[in-house]
Amino acid sequence: MPTRLTRTAINGFVLVFFLFSLVGAGPVLAQETSDPPGYKVKNQEAVQKLRLMSKQEIENLDAIISQALELYYDRKYTAALPVFLDIAEKIETMDIMFWIGTSAARSGKLDLAKAQYEKMLQIDPSLDRVRLELATVYFAMGKNDAARKELETVKAGDPPAQVMASIQKLEKATEDRSRKYA
Repeated sequence: MPTRLTRTAINGFVLVFFLFSLVGAGPVLAQETSDPPGYKVKNQEAVQKLRLMSKQEIENLDAIISQALELYYDRKYTAALPVFLDIAEKIETMDIMFWIGTSAARSGKLDLAKAQYEKMLQIDPSLDRVRLELATVYFAMGKNDAARKELETVKAGDPPAQVMASIQKLEKATEDRSRKYA
């Protein structure tokens, strides 16, 4: 387990990378190709908000983001979630939306996770990682048909073998559950 100094250094790196992404370098969750249009639009909105903030407001936001990321990477999702939600009220990027969705899912707040992932997919439907997370949330909610639909969409994009293995595990679990209740 990393020491506090190491986690702080990691948070600092992630935060610098995160803020750098807002001004044109691409998001933390960037695809291998150029940024999807939804990322650029959402992140440009964030850049505009940052430009209107004072130096002190940005420093305060920096501290809050560091706190949220430390909790998140320590897998303290229940504690991280309200911090991310507070950040999203001030500035919302695709990365923050993803961290909210993940924290909500891991905290058992499935409706919030579902809403967050669906919102992201409305902005950019090509986000397969988000689609997989949404499928997992649907499965946890007992919405097998919706989970299958999301998995089929990801499979149609010819994902890498590791992703395909994850899809097959979730499909099997969905089938097993369907047979159990049939």
